[in-house]
Amino acid sequence: MKNHKKLSENVVENILAMITVNKRFTIGDQLPNELELARELNVSRTTLREAIRILIAYGVLEVRRGCGTFVTSDAADLKRNLEPLTGINGNSADLFEMRLIIEPEAAYWTALRGTAAEIKRIEELQNIIEKKPEKASYPFQR
Repeated sequence: MKNHKKLSENVVENILAMITVNKRFTIGDQLPNELELARELNVSRTTLREAIRILIAYGVLEVRRGCGTFVTSDAADLKRNLEPLTGINGNSADLFEMRLIIEPEAAYWTALRGTAAEIKRIEELQNIIEKKPEKASYPFQR
């Protein structure tokens, strides 16, 4: 059963990559039908369904009865908690690529929603990092 769960997590990662990295699907796009997508990803329809359920739970996809599975507008908001996917093994290039996806989006939302005090604190942390690069790993300590 553990391998089955790992396989569905890999499918989740592949579909997320199709949306966020490859830009194959954008907001409002319909995914290929279940049989076609399962063949493309080389997985069973059961595994694909499980992956789609995970992405629906996170608001990335929605199923419209009789119409298909679609990418939601929430897919663009990469601030969501992807903790269930942290067990996916990857190399440092994969991790760096995810940082390039998530960090600019987080900065964008912080700039829009941050209070004056929060923005000031971010600027203070930026100054610490610029002055002491060796301390860059620990800027959040007070």
